[in-house]
Amino acid sequence: MRARGPAVPLCVLALAAGPLPAQTAPPPWRRSVFGYPFYSGVEGVDLNATVGYHRASPEGRLATAGQVDLSLRYTGAGTRIVSLAGAAPGLRPGWRVFALVAGERYARFPYYGVGNASVRSAAIEDSLGPEYYKYDLWRATVFVAAQRELGPWLRLHVAAQARRYRVRPLGRPTRLGAELAGGAVADTGTAGGLELRAGLVADTRDFEPAPRRGTRVEAVVGRGVAALYGRSYTRALLLGAAYVPAGRAVVAVRGQVEVASRRIPLPVMAERLTAWGPEDHVGGFATVRASWTGRWLAPDRAVVNAELRVPVRIRIPTRPGADTLWVAPFADLARVWGAGESFGLSGVHGGAGVQLTLQMSRGGRTSLSVAHSADAPLRILLGAGFVY
Repeated sequence: MRARGPAVPLCVLALAAGPLPAQTAPPPWRRSVFGYPFYSGVEGVDLNATVGYHRASPEGRLATAGQVDLSLRYTGAGTRIVSLAGAAPGLRPGWRVFALVAGERYARFPYYGVGNASVRSAAIEDSLGPEYYKYDLWRATVFVAAQRELGPWLRLHVAAQARRYRVRPLGRPTRLGAELAGGAVADTGTAGGLELRAGLVADTRDFEPAPRRGTRVEAVVGRGVAALYGRSYTRALLLGAAYVPAGRAVVAVRGQVEVASRRIPLPVMAERLTAWGPEDHVGGFATVRASWTGRWLAPDRAVVNAELRVPVRIRIPTRPGADTLWVAPFADLARVWGAGESFGLSGVHGGAGVQLTLQMSRGGRTSLSVAHSADAPLRILLGAGFVY
């Protein structure tokens, strides 16, 4: 029987340094290794590995002062990704910087159509295979971002993202191929572009990787200054998040709205605007966890998340002392809209589930999310860190 649905994690291997001793000198750089295999009906065997060095922040709002990672991904379907990323949120007082260089070839990038009314048909997948809702995407990425503190809780954000895309339908009947033939979309072939971003971040969280109290507000504008597929564009993000202690637990709520000009190119439409690094899709840890990755695509989108994080102290036989397992029931909602559509409460997409986050050190945590929605009856995600 053919495997269906989202990728299912088989195992996780994480080698991380233990808690740092109290010291006045800067903590040393330490090596970290993180790897895991997946299996899915679309990608087949999916191997992921990251090797890097990090310097911890033993106190304060940050867990990591600096980090450099080399990441590799290889799947049986033909996806190949290599990326080198460096982040320095706490090495120089008053500054945060991030840089990424990546080459990505997605043999089966998700595409279900543009707009809130896009339809996924299980019958089509049964007859034509899961590749019907996929296309071939190659992209090269150079991304840099910097944030400068303007006050105790306010930062100025600037970033630039240069990318070169090649969008190509697969050589079999696909949704993208049908829409290209009908003239619904036109962004194919190879093209490059440059996007500049600027914004403000107001952040009062007490501990950013796992806050117990505080708020975060982000306002960012991005402008495509080099025409991509002959289509310049502008897009903007407004995000707010709040964290409220409830006894030992924490109530976390986030809402965001992203709007763009109607001429936004198809591959850019699949990338969410953020106040830090590049992110893909509505669907996944930061948006609707119960949604198929890439299921909802449009220039404009709104997302609301809420969860209750309950800490549970546990003991792992191979480790001294106790670690924390955060158990977090959650609910996510999203609505997308584009040309010819307007925002409305009808047609909202959502899901609910529970997320387990194992915190084994101040900065080390691994999350497993199990969610359900009408679109994806069982969705399992594996990643590092809290959702937002």
